[in-house]
Amino acid sequence: MHKILFSFVFIFTTFLTYAQNTIDDKWKLFAVTEDGVEVYLDTTSIKRVNNEYRVLSKKVYATALAKENYKETFVAAFSKTEKKPEKVAKKMKRWDDLAYTIVEYSFDCLNKRFRTLTITDYSSKNKEIVKTKTPKNRGWTNIEGDDMGDLMRFFVCDYEQ
Repeated sequence: MHKILFSFVFIFTTFLTYAQNTIDDKWKLFAVTEDGVEVYLDTTSIKRVNNEYRVLSKKVYATALAKENYKETFVAAFSKTEKKPEKVAKKMKRWDDLAYTIVEYSFDCLNKRFRTLTITDYSSKNKEIVKTKTPKNRGWTNIEGDDMGDLMRFFVCDYEQ
């Protein structure tokens, strides 16, 4: 029974990935996290601006766990400013239909670091939930080790159009 269920999930996931790439060819599947976030890169958005490379990333929350893990970051942030849990719950209603997030990154390839420029959350109806812009004076995050940031930097910095 588990093999049949696993096979169905695998085929369904493969179909969704194929459908995603055939509907909108600019998004290329880059990685899938352990909790079920599918990370896509828009290869048409890779641009060099001075000594930085910019790219758009789409994070699709393919599992309930992935969605809940992402939403927990907001609960933690809202809980710091709101004393009443019901106010936190009211604010979180905006993310009830969360489907995906578009993140704009800037990579400093030479110095192995990146910055997040914008983060925009969308509903399953492609409606913008919230858009966050990072302050221009915010510093860079160094990329250390072999993590997704390092893999993304390597891909973006070496991408040939």
